[in-house]
Amino acid sequence: MQLLGKAMSKDFWKDVKENDHFRDFREDLTALWETYGSCPIPELKYSDFKLFFTTGDRSIYEEPYFNRRWMLDTAALMSLIYPENHDYLVRLMDVIYAICDEYTWCLPAHQGVLEKNNNSVIDLFAAETGLYLAEIDTLLGDRLDPLIRDRIHVEIDRRIFTPFLSTKPYEHYSWWETGTSNWTAVCMGSVACTFMHLRPDTARELLPRFEASMACFLRGYGDDGVCQEGGSYWNYGFGFFLLYADMVRTFTEGEIDHFKSPKVKAIATFYQKTLLSGNACISFADADPVGAVNLGRTHYL
Repeated sequence: MQLLGKAMSKDFWKDVKENDHFRDFREDLTALWETYGSCPIPELKYSDFKLFFTTGDRSIYEEPYFNRRWMLDTAALMSLIYPENHDYLVRLMDVIYAICDEYTWCLPAHQGVLEKNNNSVIDLFAAETGLYLAEIDTLLGDRLDPLIRDRIHVEIDRRIFTPFLSTKPYEHYSWWETGTSNWTAVCMGSVACTFMHLRPDTARELLPRFEASMACFLRGYGDDGVCQEGGSYWNYGFGFFLLYADMVRTFTEGEIDHFKSPKVKAIATFYQKTLLSGNACISFADADPVGAVNLGRTHYL
């Protein structure tokens, strides 16, 4: 089952490499490589990690944390587009190795009380990290060294699968499992897709749990499709819902198809209604006062 569709085809990546339609993308990616491709992988220090608990500062720790993810994405894409250049793959495996060494994939602000070893908390970015590594494992497969692939599977099992499955029947892992905010779509969407990639049999058993959570997320929107968190979080939360909806439709061979829902269709048109002039947009809740159309997502919808 090709959960990632045409991205699993070598011909697709050859087209990305050679077709003029992708020129701007290649140029942007090359610029990212120049920034993140050869610089040292940043250290994540305990003294920076605990700043949130002592001063409330988030940025000092989060900057290198997210830079590692930029490095991961950039090296993965370069490895897919230019498989003849082994340097990209070497860099990718170095970054994966470093991310697998992290104390926790959760941000300090979401970690909870810093008193005991608790490094398998699933927040937004732990869930995303697990999904990104699962996607890379699926896309690159045996091009990755066996140890790297094994580390991906072991760390996802320890940090994502085991805590998620540790709940008792009829209980939930976290508040976000029944929430109505972007957290629900990002966390559950990422966890669900990671299961579909690496543990498809378990994913089939968990489908009712995934679907119940996504129903909670959709209840956070009005029937008119308005996102009460604003345009920025429509991009974020609904973006991960779309990722889940696309994959679960393939996974179930069309049995679960959220794109047939009138409410989902209404939500899909929300962002364009917030745009004003230039890059200005209607701003409320946590939303930014400026924005831009995500062309890939808009084309898909």
